[in-house]
Amino acid sequence: ARPKHWQVFEAYAIQGLKADEVAKLHKVSVSSVRIIRMRLLRQLQSHWREFMEVPFGSDAPPSSNE
Repeated sequence: ARPKHWQVFEAYAIQGLKADEVAKLHKVSVSSVRIIRMRLLRQLQSHWREFMEVPFGSDAPPSSNE
């Protein structure tokens, strides 16, 4: 995602600004604000699912106690 999309996402989804406020602030349409939120949420959910499938500590070096 582009940096501007992350800025729009943060303002709308995290900070809780209204879509029309975010649109005016970032010079995009209200529809774009909502689409950006939807797409980035899907992307984050996908990455989260992938992250949760990896066993905890699988990238860690073997323990010296073994």
